[in-house]
Amino acid sequence: MAKTKLSSVKISTTLPVFIFREDDAFVAYTPWLDLSTAGGTFEEANSNLSEAVRLFLEETDAMGTLPTVLRGLGWKESNGKFSAPIMIGHGTESVSYPLAHACA
Repeated sequence: MAKTKLSSVKISTTLPVFIFREDDAFVAYTPWLDLSTAGGTFEEANSNLSEAVRLFLEETDAMGTLPTVLRGLGWKESNGKFSAPIMIGHGTESVSYPLAHACA
């Protein structure tokens, strides 16, 4: 596979973000970059995720690994532009499993 010249790589996409509550924190997660962060409020978690995405892109670009990392996360490259994976559906899954050991 041809190596992409970093200065020619372009990314412009909308990332899906899931925010859920975990104890007293709000956790924000985007599967397209496999990044998560947390905050004390919904807004703070969302803002922290924006910052984490920016830092992720800056750091992987600075290390010269951004194209490789994106490809590993399922992104596709065409003409120097990367496209995020295409979401074809979402939903929930019900799970029932008898626990062998009691939870504390």
